[in-house]
Amino acid sequence: WSIGSISAETDDEFLFDCFTYHPGVEIAKNMQAAGMVLAGRTGAGKTAVLRHIEKNCESVAVIDPSQFSLT
Repeated sequence: WSIGSISAETDDEFLFDCFTYHPGVEIAKNMQAAGMVLAGRTGAGKTAVLRHIEKNCESVAVIDPSQFSLT
């Protein structure tokens, strides 16, 4: 059996219905908190938290890093 996708980027079917709330979500939403920068190893849930915030908050802007030209 397979439930969900291996990555949050491609798991629209289960991510939002199965998201488990974590206090870190509130810290990440607080623009005044140092914790608003998400850091963690691969698979820690950084993208899931960001996608949860994007879906459930009103004022969200998504910036695609691949759209920047860095020299």
